[in-house]
Amino acid sequence: MACYTVCPMPGRPTAAQIREFAGRRWDLVRAAKKQHWAGRARTMTATERIALSSSMWAHARSVDPLFPSDALRAEDLRHHRELAQRLRRVAHVFASR
Repeated sequence: MACYTVCPMPGRPTAAQIREFAGRRWDLVRAAKKQHWAGRARTMTATERIALSSSMWAHARSVDPLFPSDALRAEDLRHHRELAQRLRRVAHVFASR
């Protein structure tokens, strides 16, 4: 499957190119991305993960300058608290090792 990280034809796309793009096998695109990131996740350094996180944050802010909203922050905090509670419940399993 071809990757489309760089537009192979500079300039304005033709109607045929747009139809071709829209008609892609999006299920294959999703599968290829999933496979790519699964592999990358196993090999990324902490520095690379932080850089990726930073670029994702910048993109989100470029799409919505008010990101994250108060509601998203509250939901995120709720998830963090829930995870912390779950980790506390199983901490004894790892402490005895």
